[in-house]
Amino acid sequence: MIQRIQSVYFLVALLLCAFPLFGLELFQFHWDEQQISMNAYALKDLGNPDFSSHNDSWILCLILIVLLIVTLLSYKNRKRQITLAWFAFILNLLTTSWMVLGVFVEKSACTSCKSTGIDELGIGFFAFASAFLFIFLGLRGVQKDQKLISSLDRLR
Repeated sequence: MIQRIQSVYFLVALLLCAFPLFGLELFQFHWDEQQISMNAYALKDLGNPDFSSHNDSWILCLILIVLLIVTLLSYKNRKRQITLAWFAFILNLLTTSWMVLGVFVEKSACTSCKSTGIDELGIGFFAFASAFLFIFLGLRGVQKDQKLISSLDRLR
């Protein structure tokens, strides 16, 4: 299973999608005089420890991790692995977009605030977003294997 390069790609994507679950920062922005930090669990004010707003992006991260585990373990059924990899790719794209749009919606909720955009992207966001590449590379590897096996079947 691990001797195939696409399995390594899916494993790396799995690890990258798990980084936000360790509480790594996704975004940081200023909201009036407050400096807000967003991780997978909550929005927190760095100057006021009492302020906290709930964030549920950890659920999507967990669903994506389970989907990647099932994709990794279904190496014997390449068609199912391709389908699951496409679902993981689309879910990763939608989750990353949801995280970015969530920050802008949260900031636009305050009409009197002077907010311009995302000040800093955190390491958790970069890790989660870079999983696109590894899911895509794993998907390409599985498709290449499927193409090779189908061409060998034609030769027989």
